[in-house]
Amino acid sequence: MTARIATNLLFGLLISTIATGCVHQQRSKQSVVAAAFSADEAPKVDLVVEGAPIISTVSNRLEPTVIFSDDRPPLEKQFYPGETNPNRWRDAVTILPLESFQPGFEKTARKAILDSLQDALRYETVSIHIQSFQVALDERDRGEEELLYDYKNWDDDRQEKERLDAERKAQIERSEREIKRTQRELGLPTSAHNQGNDDSFGDKVIKGIWNATVVTPIKKRNQKIERDRQLAVAPQTLPTELTDNKRSGWNCQLQLEVSLKPKDKPARTVSMTATSYAKKTDSTSVESQMQQVVIAAIKDVAAQLKSEAL
Repeated sequence: MTARIATNLLFGLLISTIATGCVHQQRSKQSVVAAAFSADEAPKVDLVVEGAPIISTVSNRLEPTVIFSDDRPPLEKQFYPGETNPNRWRDAVTILPLESFQPGFEKTARKAILDSLQDALRYETVSIHIQSFQVALDERDRGEEELLYDYKNWDDDRQEKERLDAERKAQIERSEREIKRTQRELGLPTSAHNQGNDDSFGDKVIKGIWNATVVTPIKKRNQKIERDRQLAVAPQTLPTELTDNKRSGWNCQLQLEVSLKPKDKPARTVSMTATSYAKKTDSTSVESQMQQVVIAAIKDVAAQLKSEAL
């Protein structure tokens, strides 16, 4: 009888183990790529332009002719909403393209650049070549912390369930022993297998060997599979060009060239790169935080141009 029960339990546990392993392998083979949308689908953020245009009292020209050209790589012309699944925290970076801030960006950049010149009206044309623009909300730290927090909750729940199962099993065994003892005291018949004592020495030995060699190893293996699944981290699928050098919070990267063309003189070109950063906060609106990080980068570019004393 004991051998047959052991065989049945072994068969059931093996089937459970194989099934768990298959499910784990199927999950691990699933590949997911970070979502990318057209710039038209990106959120729109207004940039407020302050101040009046430059006016010439001589020619009545409001300002030099300002020409914008967009030389960004194709990767920067898409919207990446970022991942919220903790197991994919490496892709937890939301990336907004330039289109999210138009037309306010061009208006703000135009004014900041013209204001940074000593005499903007001495130039016939001011050409602004946008070579790179990224606004990114990096939440990878938050995603990794959430993954570990979820794992801690899962592990706590698992341990509590095992404790309750062990207590329930011990209570059942105590109740069965009490029933058998009462039956013997009252002279009532008990099963032949358990007659004379609660558990034979041989049954205890077989049970101990079974638990040590079969049940416990399989249980540990299943726990490891589930633990690995809980802590599994998918590889990053976002282009590294968009995530390198980003910090946790709001980031803005701006790279452009400004070509200044005076009348009857060759143009002069100045290249500038600016980065700005701000921690994400709940004290102000998300739109306001995006506005500030972009305006900070534009002001940085304007300050670099002003230092050229053009």
